Amino acid sequence: MGMPPLTLVHVIISLIGIATGFIVLLGMLGAKRMDAMNAIFLIFTILTSVTGFVFFWPFEKVTPGVILGILSL
Repeated sequence: MGMPPLTLVHVIISLIGIATGFIVLLGMLGAKRMDAMNAIFLIFTILTSVTGFVFFWPFEKVTPGVILGILSL
């Protein structure tokens, strides 16, 4: 695809988080509990933030991206 493997993994993790988020949202609108899907959404959302920190390696200074990642976690 023309992108580094780490970037591809980060994008795939993000897309899974977004997709499961929409499924959970539809479940909430339909008043249905989706405990497993909610757990998957939370796990992949956390993984998105964690893998995002790898792009700042080696760490040199605090940037807006680092601050946003810390706040999201």
